[in-house]
Amino acid sequence: MAVPPGQNRSPAPVRLSLGRCPRGPSVGAFLDLDNTVVCGYSALALARDLAITGRLAWWDLPEGVGVALGVLRESDGFTAAMAMAARLLAGLREEVLVAMGERLFHEEYRHRIHPEARHIVEAHRARGHTVVIASAATRYQVEPIARELGVAHVLCTRFETQFGSLTGRLQLPACRGAGKRAAAERFASAHGVALGKSFFYTDGAEDLPLLRAVGRPRPTNPGERLSAVAGRRGWPILRFPPLPVPSARPLRSPGPSGAPPSLGEWWARAREETERARFRLARWSARDR
Repeated sequence: MAVPPGQNRSPAPVRLSLGRCPRGPSVGAFLDLDNTVVCGYSALALARDLAITGRLAWWDLPEGVGVALGVLRESDGFTAAMAMAARLLAGLREEVLVAMGERLFHEEYRHRIHPEARHIVEAHRARGHTVVIASAATRYQVEPIARELGVAHVLCTRFETQFGSLTGRLQLPACRGAGKRAAAERFASAHGVALGKSFFYTDGAEDLPLLRAVGRPRPTNPGERLSAVAGRRGWPILRFPPLPVPSARPLRSPGPSGAPPSLGEWWARAREETERARFRLARWSARDR
């Protein structure tokens, strides 16, 4: 696979981390996406573009950004925020999100893949291991990156669809925390993977359930809490140098005339889209009672 310019640094320390592990497909290599395979958080670009195109109100972004940055507690905030996102996007054709994910991959995500992550995937594939990306992100973020890396298996958070459109519901459980461990256990059972012999690379403490389930946990770019747990348990820690991230596209999109919209036009659009979102949310809340 071709590596984008500027991603040719040597990831030699990762090569040593595989050690004398067994060969064959019964060994799994599970990799988280955000801040593990890619530098930073993929949800930020997706939320930005949903707002730019008027499919998500600007007022709905703060909670989504909190989720993307891992601020909300995995026990309640993440699933609730993702369920709200599903409701706000009810009726949207899934092909729109797929196309948006593909475009963002070519414009941004591809350039944010850590070369060390590429090497990890290649090293596991060379040993015949079953490689899986297991992420709390949606398929629209994960699948293009998995394809770039040659990874055939994806576990992720999914919106429910019917006849090609989002229904407004989230498929539960979300692929985060205990939900990610449950998804990995189902996958392992179906594909003959032994979790006790497997690897899991992740940056987040919310992934401790799956880290404890695998035989070879590999905290990768961990935060303070996961670093502390890894230190107590003797888990080897991997840290990747940050990548120079290309400048994001400006938070403005051309109006009908091709000129950037005015602040008044943006404000009018934000109000209109927010009212639509509130109407959809109220409708779904009434149905749930």
